[in-house]
Amino acid sequence: MIFKKKWYVVQYKSNSRIKAIVNLERQNIEVFCPLLEVSGILNNKFVKKKTNLFPGYFFISFNETFPWRKINSTYGVLKIICFGKSPSTIPNVIINKIKDECTNDVIKNKVNIVNGDSVRIKKGPFSNFVGQVLKIGANKRIWVILDLMKTTKNISTNLENLIKLT
Repeated sequence: MIFKKKWYVVQYKSNSRIKAIVNLERQNIEVFCPLLEVSGILNNKFVKKKTNLFPGYFFISFNETFPWRKINSTYGVLKIICFGKSPSTIPNVIINKIKDECTNDVIKNKVNIVNGDSVRIKKGPFSNFVGQVLKIGANKRIWVILDLMKTTKNISTNLENLIKLT
């Protein structure tokens, strides 16, 4: 009889993501923890760090014969998410879609803004203004030129604050 692997959601204990993953993999459980690369400022420099796409949670896969209650007592794991008396499954289609968007479990950055693109500003004092990308700096700043009441204004902002217009 062939048993099909299914995907489930696990909640891990605070600051125990790596411990939980290592201990689950020791039990031959497949773990998928999608990450998101975000940029921030540390010591006046832009740095990139990886954070969980779903903070506090990741996905695991095992076949139907695995004694799933063992997962709740795995070091680093808080609990497997259940509805009723059994763990709830995640459709393979959803997991495969997330995996397609990842490279080495990190979500790909699909924003391709280049000089000359029209953009809308999402937040800040110029939110909802439309402008044109003037230049992209080496320090991850993007310069946008805005038309404001018959004058032009150059502003700098982060990539996260822009929406590319088609």
